[in-house]
Amino acid sequence: MLHTTRTESRTTPVGGGARRSSRLFSALLATVGVIGAVGVDAQARPPAVASVTVPPAGRYDATLALHFTARFDAPVVVTGTPRLALRVGETIRYATAVRPLGATPASPSLTFEYIPAARDQDDDGIEVMPIIDLHHGLIQGTDTTPAQLEFWAPDTRELRVAAHRPPTPRIMGLASVSDEATRAEAFVLRGTADGGSQVTITLVEVGPVGTTTAAPNGAWAFRYPAALLSPGIHRLTATIVNSSGEVSAESAPVDIRVGPNGSPMR
Repeated sequence: MLHTTRTESRTTPVGGGARRSSRLFSALLATVGVIGAVGVDAQARPPAVASVTVPPAGRYDATLALHFTARFDAPVVVTGTPRLALRVGETIRYATAVRPLGATPASPSLTFEYIPAARDQDDDGIEVMPIIDLHHGLIQGTDTTPAQLEFWAPDTRELRVAAHRPPTPRIMGLASVSDEATRAEAFVLRGTADGGSQVTITLVEVGPVGTTTAAPNGAWAFRYPAALLSPGIHRLTATIVNSSGEVSAESAPVDIRVGPNGSPMR
């Protein structure tokens, strides 16, 4: 009985320890497997573009830069000059990366800049191509994993470009005339503008009062009845409106004088 008891007392701890060791080893293997899987996923998952923000809606010309910002879901290191392709009218232009650049520091955002060229024109909204063009550069995670460069194209229908502003027209002369049949008196303005363009005449204190079309050689004339003006001094200017609805700068103003009886005064 004593021998049997000793034997059981020896074998029982050894057997229980083996089972506990086996369970501990299995748990350790499972933990290592989970850690390994997480490590592999973290290394394999590249930074991706989470969103692209665009400039405020409006019309942009060669004096206004447009900035687009790509935001990644993790910091990236940028080298070279990656760029975004833009469709402006029927032309492909590029917004070039401007910050941050260089090997350090890493940043989750990258800004691109586009300045309209002299003849760029788009009246129904530019388009952003939905992928970053590396253009011989690199965009990588902090572990050198290449970033994913595709993204959902943002809504840019309200980003219009009109870099080519119509030239300013000139008022070259002012005369007063009288209709022989009705004796109605009027002012006649004459000037120059781009041939075939529409010239809008504005009475400064009122607003636009009429339009005329420049001849192929650029000459134009506009007649305005004196009877529509009160006695005193009035100021007129001219502008051009092109086929895209873009308005030129105002011409130098011309003052006209109306006498107490409503007749033009020199």
